[in-house]
Parts: sequence; structure tokens; C-alpha cells
Amino acid sequence: MRVATTEAMARVVRELVDQGAAALDGACADYQVSTPDPATVLLQVSEDDAAAPDVWIPDSSLWVDRANAEAGTSTAPLTSDGDVAYSPLVLAVPGGLADRLAGDGNVAWGSLLSASVPVRVGDPGRDTSGMLALLTARSVVGDGAAAQKALGAAMIRLSRTSAPSDGQLFAASGTKLAVVFPTSEQAVASHLAAHPGARMRAVVPAEGTASFDYPFVQLPGRSPAVEAAGSRLRQALTSSEGTKALQVAGFRVGPDSSGPGLAGVPASPKVRAHPTAAAATGVLAAWDSVRTDMRMLAVIDVSGSMDHSAGDRTRIQLAAGSAAEAMQVFPPSSQVGLWEFSTHRGPGGQDWRELSPIERLDAVRSGKTHRDVILAAARGLPADTTGDTALYDTVLAAYRSVQHGYDPHRVNSVVILTDGWNDDPSGGLTLGALHQRLRQVADPHRPVVVITVAMGPTADTRALSKIAGWTQGEAFVAKDPRDIRTVFVEALLQRQCRPNCS
Repeated sequence: MRVATTEAMARVVRELVDQGAAALDGACADYQVSTPDPATVLLQVSEDDAAAPDVWIPDSSLWVDRANAEAGTSTAPLTSDGDVAYSPLVLAVPGGLADRLAGDGNVAWGSLLSASVPVRVGDPGRDTSGMLALLTARSVVGDGAAAQKALGAAMIRLSRTSAPSDGQLFAASGTKLAVVFPTSEQAVASHLAAHPGARMRAVVPAEGTASFDYPFVQLPGRSPAVEAAGSRLRQALTSSEGTKALQVAGFRVGPDSSGPGLAGVPASPKVRAHPTAAAATGVLAAWDSVRTDMRMLAVIDVSGSMDHSAGDRTRIQLAAGSAAEAMQVFPPSSQVGLWEFSTHRGPGGQDWRELSPIERLDAVRSGKTHRDVILAAARGLPADTTGDTALYDTVLAAYRSVQHGYDPHRVNSVVILTDGWNDDPSGGLTLGALHQRLRQVADPHRPVVVITVAMGPTADTRALSKIAGWTQGEAFVAKDPRDIRTVFVEALLQRQCRPNCS
């Protein structure tokens, strides 16, 4: 019979089989133990693949919940015969990092999101450590706008450095590439046992953590003989022989049982509420979205009204500062360009001017990165405010510009920031005409999302909302211009992946 589980659990199962655990006596079964990643088994189970195992022991019941959610009512649900082991999620802090952080107490989830310590995670789509870490961080930071902005920015950053699994991160833990990373208490204990000279400590953040549970799942539709062999295997794992083998391997055998005694891990760590399958689906969808690189054109209003005060600064100063802050969030592989607009800004009386073309932020020209060029251009915006607000003509021009250089492997978007309404003395497009032109040039094979940011009380929020809606984008409002720093970064973190985006 085929058993799919993790590397650590597989060693225990093989030990019990090879040593002839009492519960397996008379089983008359050939236990073939494999260690595919749980995402592979999830796909096999969801598609009722003939290669699916007879018994599945993943390291989290979330995988079982997700399999049932994806299968719906078309197939018999997977049910667990109970958990056979547990291990709290910890943060592994290697070598020199442990010395550096020794005086900081517990490393908090917030410090991981803020990048105050170097962090990597396993790909949460395939690695339970990464998935549980993101779900725990999400539950800790809550649903507030600022918290979600921080989480979104962290996910963008982490997605560019994710590892296939935490095994790769353990391999790098003794090198200069060492970072803090989420993993299980059992994995740290096993690593230290196998590498007596290794310097690593495990930390449970003060806000609490998640738990790896190991549900024992017998897949439905198997023969009575296979079901009996599966039941005997479960008996072996929960017998005195099995629990001893699990404890020697670094597992806990109950939610309140003692662990392997790692320094830094409480005997009974605070475990947060078990995440739901819906929460996991949401976080993984967000991860899949943010790891898609962006191709974005930021278009900022520099009309005369942007000189109006907003607290101790002007609107344009706040907008320029927010643009600069946002540029620091995006990974080097992002492609970003910058325009300014009002009226009569460019040749032939056009209402917009390109300050920087769309290019990778890490591209280097004349000794400067493209990120440096955009930051310098953003800093110069406050010295260039004049004219009225030719909003509609600019939206169409920006849309067509991004569409012209469309990249099917990126999120292609326009971000418009303005404090006014369409006010073009020379005429130009009406809102209705803009809608018609956008419909004419729209191409389902080259979708471009327009994200609008209304800044201050004079902005035409109704028109901006319509423009965003026509392109399946989002409209943001900063009722107080001083909020623009947060809102603008949120707008730039808006990730919309269309069918052609892969």
C-alpha cells in the first residue's frame, strides 16, 4: 500500500515497518513510503488520479481541508482518523544572526514583515512552513488598512526570495547567506541532532504561533485489505513503540505534550487558532498574484491646485514623497515608468510629459539604476506645478502607452493620482467619449488595469471610480490629503492578474 508523507514522518514510518512494530504483525502489506510535496498529493486527490496514495499523512490538516474544498461535493470527502504528531511553527535563527538578535527577546511577526531582520520563507504553495507563516502573520497584523499594506509589501518582497522548501534554507544556515526562516520545532531539533556543531536557535514569537499537525488520512474507495493495512499502520504510529519513535525524531505526540527541549521554545507554546481553508486559499491567491512582476506607469497630477497645502506640506509634496516611498517597496525586477500631467506639458500642446520610461528598476544607465532615476524625477515634481487638469486625455494616452508595450508575463497597469476633475480649457475628451475610446482600444489579449487615487476634497471621485471600473481596476480615495502616503502605496500594491498573466 502506498503511503505519502513528509521526509521526517517517512523516516519514522519506515523504522516501524523495518523493525516490525507489533501493531503491524500479520498486516501482510508492503508499505511503499514516498515523500511528494503536499501540493502534488493535493492535485492527485483533487483529480482522482490513479497515482494518489492509499494513506496520506501531510504535515497540516489544511491540506486535507483544501482538498475537500477543491473537490466540492463531486467526490467522497477526505476524513482524518486523528493526528499522529504535532510540532509548533518556530522561527529558525542561525549562527551570527542568533548573536545579533540575542538581546532583542522574541522576534515578533511584525519585525519579519518590516524587514528589520533578513527573512526568507518556503514557497507557501508547496511548503507548509511558508503557508503557516503567512497565515500566522496575517492573523497577527489583523485586517486594518495599514497592516494589510505592510503584509502586501512583505509578500512582494518575500515572493522574490522564496525557497522551494525550508530544506534549502537549512542548507544555507551555516553560510553567509543565512537568514531567519519559519520551520517546525521538529525540523530544528532534527537539524541540530544531525549537525552537533551547528549554531541555531528556535524562537516562538510572543504573539503566538501555528502548529503542524499530522492527520492520518485513508483515502476512500480502497479495498478492505488496504483499509485494514492502513488501520494497522495508524495503530503502529500511536502505539508505545510509535510514540517513542516520534519523540526521538523530535515530534510532540499530543497538542499538550512536551517537545524535544529546544532552548527558546516554551514547553507549552501559545498556539493561535487553527487557520481555515478559506484563509489559506486567500493568502495563496494573494501570493500567486504578488509574485507576478509588475509593469506599471505612475501618472501624477502637477496642476496648480496640487500646490494647495495639506497640513505642513503641499499636496504635490505629499504625492512626490509617496511615489518615492512606493518605489522603495518594489523588487528590482519590477518595470516602472513615471509621467506628470496637467495642461500643455509636452510637444504639440499634449497634456502629459514622460519623466521616465517604463523600465526595470535595476536597469543601469550612465552609472545610475532606473530606480534612482525615478526617485530623482519624483523629488522634482513639486517644482513643476502649473496649469489645469486634462484628466481624460491623459488617462487614454497612458492606457494606450502601457498597452503598446504590453508584457503578457506581467501585471500591466496605470496608476493615476489627482486632486481635481477634468478641467481642460482647450476641450478634449468628455467622460463619455473616454469610455467609448477605452472600449474601442481594449484588447482582451492585452488587458491594462487603471488604478485611480483621488486626493483631497476637490477630486472627482465619481469619474475616477468609473474609469477604474471600466478597466477592472480599483479606485482609492484619500479624504484627507495627508493620508495620501498610505493610500498611494496601497494603490501600487493592488495586484490584478488577468487571464493572460502567468
